[in-house]
Amino acid sequence: MFCDCCNQDNRAVHIIDQETPTSEAQVSKSDKSNIMHKKEEYNNDYWQQFFQERGAGLIWKELEPLQLKKQKAVSSIHVVFAHLHGSPTPDQIYEVAKGIIDYLLAHQIQVKKLFFIGDLDQNSGKRLHQLPSNISELTSLTTLTLAHNALTDLPQELDKLTRLTRLEVKNNQLSTLPASLYFNELSSMYFIYSHKNPWLVEEDIKRWKGVTRQVINPSSSDEELRELADNLCNKQVVFFSSIQEIDGNSYSLPFKWAGPAGSAEEINKRLANLRGKSIYSYSEATLSGGTKEK
Repeated sequence: MFCDCCNQDNRAVHIIDQETPTSEAQVSKSDKSNIMHKKEEYNNDYWQQFFQERGAGLIWKELEPLQLKKQKAVSSIHVVFAHLHGSPTPDQIYEVAKGIIDYLLAHQIQVKKLFFIGDLDQNSGKRLHQLPSNISELTSLTTLTLAHNALTDLPQELDKLTRLTRLEVKNNQLSTLPASLYFNELSSMYFIYSHKNPWLVEEDIKRWKGVTRQVINPSSSDEELRELADNLCNKQVVFFSSIQEIDGNSYSLPFKWAGPAGSAEEINKRLANLRGKSIYSYSEATLSGGTKEK
């Protein structure tokens, strides 16, 4: 079971090899240019020092052989932050996570399953507070596990992980999910475990002051959608949608759309996908002014 991965062994990182290399055709020209720049800028001495300074020397010992063997694909990488040395700060843990992603990108190593597991002991502090946005560049990912961390949100860029089918966010501090997951038809993915998060519920947001509730008419014309989009500019939009988890049960989870941003065509298309749904809009300034009451 994926939920037991944090108890596999005492290693800070566990890598499972994949014999079949991934074709370089999966890497875009712009990505290759960026990757080559990184390869010239950072050598093994840099990476060794980088991880050791952040209490992640054991992680480097597992990552280094991938480059030495010129390995281009691994089945899975399990990182357990509880096994980091010393008392790393939240910023250092973030840098370790981003460094792992940067290292994989710099050496064009494709990975299917990535596990960033926080410490089960909430008082230890060895938990990831922010997921690096460059996670979106690991386009071969099919599974992303972020259990037992302190994440309060997820990057909108997750929608670029078009192969992603399993996302585990159990035991974090998430109140909403990025709307990009819904708009890019990834809402059909299985959320293996979304439990133990302080999810925003519809009954609560209805009681917030300064929040406007609207139901998008299923027969709304493009002109009506454009007018609605204009009214939503510079506001936060929340809506709810049912997600099926691997246990077979369906749960209503909140999606947050910041903006809404994008071209008029993109916004209209997204609003069209919300026909028949209730949306709740508000400005951050309104809520920060003390009107977020229940």
